[in-house]
Amino acid sequence: MGCKWGYYLLLLGLFSVQGAWGQEFRTITQGVYWLGLGLDVQVTEHGQFHYAIEERRFAFPDGASQRLFGDFAWREKRRHWTFEGGLWFFRLTRPQDPRVEDNWHQKELRPYLGIERRVETKGKGYWRLRWKNEYRFFYPQENNRFLEPVNLREVFRTRVRALYCLDLAGNWQWRIGEELHLNLFGNQSGFAFQQNRLLSGFTKQFNKRLSLYLGYVYWFQPTGNTAEFYSRHILAIEGTYRIQRRSVK
Repeated sequence: MGCKWGYYLLLLGLFSVQGAWGQEFRTITQGVYWLGLGLDVQVTEHGQFHYAIEERRFAFPDGASQRLFGDFAWREKRRHWTFEGGLWFFRLTRPQDPRVEDNWHQKELRPYLGIERRVETKGKGYWRLRWKNEYRFFYPQENNRFLEPVNLREVFRTRVRALYCLDLAGNWQWRIGEELHLNLFGNQSGFAFQQNRLLSGFTKQFNKRLSLYLGYVYWFQPTGNTAEFYSRHILAIEGTYRIQRRSVK
């Protein structure tokens, strides 16, 4: 029964994009690449500290898109369940158009909570079903300091992801999935479709500590203008280094 939810969530995301295709709208196609580094430290038998940084840039022409200064998170794994809580520090370039020279940077503070369920299937594959909730605080243009709550725009967003993973020979793994983002409420917006991501990629585990992910993301998101959407093709590269304390078995 559990694996069926993965198919249902994947179809839900596809239909959310198809629903927009049934209407007349304008798309802005962009090429983007993400470069990320992650660090996982196994602190206890079930508890793990996670830290990550990431640079997201436009391609052709080159330009800044987003920068993740830090993702600080704690993950607790219990059998097939993973619970996580963390805090992201983001910087976004406004407007999201590399052709515009007169741009500015907006800071975002994003605490979040998430829960993920691993569902085994027949063979070497399994599903990772995740539900994540974020409270996003956007700072105004003139505010350059984190943790200074002045004239903030607040948005509560929920994310539902279905990711299918298949183990391959040579310590490779193939992943394919979908993640739907919905704005639930905020002080300047209500319930709304925020974006949808279709993703696929490969992970190579070189040893117990080092792994590399190479993947593709299709990002479909409203621009904020009526009947206008971003259509982004993204190359994602992320390296992860894992540390396990000797006292942890």
